[in-house]
Amino acid sequence: MISLSVLLADPGTIRVSWGLQGMEYNCPYRVTLYRSEGFSGPFSKIGGPFLPEVISVEDLLGKKTRPYYYAVEVDLGEAQVRFPRIGGITLSADLIPLAKEALRKTIRSIRISRGRKILYYPTRTSGPYCSCFDRVNGRWDKACRSCFGTKFQAGFYNPLVLHAAIVAGQVQDSGKDSPTSAIIPAISMARKGDVVVERENRRWIVGEISVGEYARVPVRQTLQLLPLDSSSVLQELPVDFSLLGIDEVAR
Repeated sequence: MISLSVLLADPGTIRVSWGLQGMEYNCPYRVTLYRSEGFSGPFSKIGGPFLPEVISVEDLLGKKTRPYYYAVEVDLGEAQVRFPRIGGITLSADLIPLAKEALRKTIRSIRISRGRKILYYPTRTSGPYCSCFDRVNGRWDKACRSCFGTKFQAGFYNPLVLHAAIVAGQVQDSGKDSPTSAIIPAISMARKGDVVVERENRRWIVGEISVGEYARVPVRQTLQLLPLDSSSVLQELPVDFSLLGIDEVAR
């Protein structure tokens, strides 16, 4: 099964993303993206085939008065399986102006609350298996330096650069520490086990995730951040800090 989602990436663009769900696919696959002015088509190809880690970002409306509908087609390559085109996914034209304004305020509030850029590494959940994976016993090396304990080659997709407001945990009345959390603009692929890296190379594992909506459109997510042990293999995940550039000051 393939999932297709359309979210606001920022107030001026939308992010179209996709993923395979329901079973594991241990071969490379590619995705072709289509769009149409109507729910049922006709759909025209606008890009691809893309590797799964590529996320397409499209102009939101431009000069149009209504949004496009999107569809994707998946080719599993070596498995010689092709998913039929799945489409009719878009944002409601009536909700877009409200959601754009809500997302703009979300991003601004993140920056005002000392938000900063982070690198967000989504976990791979399909693709070629790592050499450490034992197909017979279904076991793999949780400390593998090739897949970083995920059993899939490379372990993580290319990082997303996001603005995040990180809130340190505090001691509660019960005497227990509340977990550290991060508020980020909504991304459809966020899941438990993803990795967050701060500019100082402080690394976190994503725990529970809650989603905030405005006008029925996801605009922000609150992530529970769990500290990485110093001996974790994820401390060796290669990171390109030049992607972070310079944090902008909110005005």
